[in-house]
Amino acid sequence: MIMTDSRENHEIQEIRSALGAVALGEPSVFWLFRGEDGDWHLRREGEDGDRTFSDREAALKALRLAAVRCASYCLYIEDLSGRFEQECFNWLPPQSRRG
Repeated sequence: MIMTDSRENHEIQEIRSALGAVALGEPSVFWLFRGEDGDWHLRREGEDGDRTFSDREAALKALRLAAVRCASYCLYIEDLSGRFEQECFNWLPPQSRRG
């Protein structure tokens, strides 16, 4: 798994700027993965069900639009070869969080 942290992804910065969005949403974890059905699935941890997309680019757009509203996030994004990349912004490692 490839991990990136601290700097916000350029695409999300652009979306945030274009929308004039202020990140007020709760910290969130999102998963983007290819299902057994061949479609791309977007899941936000803690919510029931997935959003399904027939192509990866549409799923990525929806993922970035959802993440832009969050004060902090961790994204797990499957690439075309089946490997996951992790992108985090304002995200503390599990041992640093307090419950």
